[in-house]
Amino acid sequence: MLGSLGLGVGLLALMAMDGVMRERLSPNDLEFFKQAGGFLSIQGLGLVWIYLFLCEHDLRAGAAFGFSRAPLRSLATAFLAMLVAFPLIALLMHGCAALMQWLFNIVPPEQVTVGFLKSHPPLWQTLGLGFVAVVLAPVAEEMLFRGILYPFIKQRGYPRTALWGTAILFGVIHFNLGALVPLVVLALVWTWLYERTQNLLAPIVAHVLFNAVNFILLTADLPEWLEQLIKK
Repeated sequence: MLGSLGLGVGLLALMAMDGVMRERLSPNDLEFFKQAGGFLSIQGLGLVWIYLFLCEHDLRAGAAFGFSRAPLRSLATAFLAMLVAFPLIALLMHGCAALMQWLFNIVPPEQVTVGFLKSHPPLWQTLGLGFVAVVLAPVAEEMLFRGILYPFIKQRGYPRTALWGTAILFGVIHFNLGALVPLVVLALVWTWLYERTQNLLAPIVAHVLFNAVNFILLTADLPEWLEQLIKK
């Protein structure tokens, strides 16, 4: 009850802020706040809901998510898993895009946030989006999907539904058709990490690493740099 009330108040506040910003901000600044507000309205308010959920059930995050269980081993497992998974996911991403274009003549649209970052916004805007994408989003999404939804469904006797249902839902909520399959596979990997370590820190770190690498590739123009290096 409190969680729903908190989400409602937060959404109303964001709607009120949106009206004010439309009148006073430049188009570039307005786009930034729209992107940041999108993250805050989902992941930020999601964290508030998770906090209220834990309070209502008299739970501590450390105990609920296993943060104290072999943290160093969990971190090492996360690093090793993403070292293997990242190039495979990148190949899968390119393969899915090529398959869509070949079968349906559809080029997967670029996400709005990706396009905004490629436009080289001011540093403070880049860092702001970097924080919400690399830190806020992984923490909120892993707590919700792997920390709450997955065990909730599994403990009621539906382990396969918990595994595949939360993975597919995770892919769907990103509203990116071209990345749907890679995101589902990533969600399966992160669920495996959680099961392997019994510590939510492992999938959180793996998620942070994945988003951080993609963020660096977007903002540092590394693909163009590598292309120029190959041509020399």
